[in-house]
Parts: sequence; C-alpha cells; structure tokens
Amino acid sequence: MINEAYDYSGVVYDFYTAVFGRNSIDDRGMRLDSSVHYREDPSEAYDNALWNGAEMIYGDGDKVIFERFTKCLDVVGHELTHGVTQYEAALAYHGEQGALNESFSDVFGSLIKQWKEKNRRPRPIG
Repeated sequence: MINEAYDYSGVVYDFYTAVFGRNSIDDRGMRLDSSVHYREDPSEAYDNALWNGAEMIYGDGDKVIFERFTKCLDVVGHELTHGVTQYEAALAYHGEQGALNESFSDVFGSLIKQWKEKNRRPRPIG
C-alpha cells in the first residue's frame, strides 16, 4: 500500500507536469503526502480514499466490497485532482460546484490512467 501510494502519486505528479506544465498540484512544488492504513475507528476498516485539503488519506477497505484504495491509479488520480481543483479553481465542495469538482476528478482520474498506459484512443466495448 505504501509503495502504491508513492508510485501512483508520482505518476499523477508526472502527468500534470508533462501534460500541463504544472509544478505539483498547487503549481508551486507541493509535496504529495499520503497516510495509508487509515481508520477513523480502530475496530472498522475505512472504506474510502480522500484528499483532505493537505494530504491524501487511504483506507484499507473492508475486503468484502472494497479493497485497498491505493490499488487503482484512477482513484489516486481522482483524489489528487481534488487538490488541483482546490488550488486552481477554489470550487466549494457542495451543490453545483461540488458536482463539478467530482466530475473534473472523475475525468482526470481516467485521463491519468490512459496517459500512463499510453492509451490514446478509447477501446471498443465488448
């Protein structure tokens, strides 16, 4: 989990540098910190990943519905894009602005994964 968080944060950093010329998510060289194996309650698995405004937080998942949240590059890309949105657009995280924030993160999470895989064209369905 630690290596995945580190490696995928690096891919996201590289994507924003290569594609948009950004120096990290804040465009000022911000360090991308992550906390892994996070639990709000020590007796329960944390079923989420999130950008808290300063760092990434990754839960382990309950191993029934959710696996570890560092497993997928598009999840890491989605969450770190919330940081880009925070520094670039300062959208409030509610209502229509919150919906736009989520949409941007969904799109960029997928774009980051495609960029890493060098997948420039959509794959056919089926």
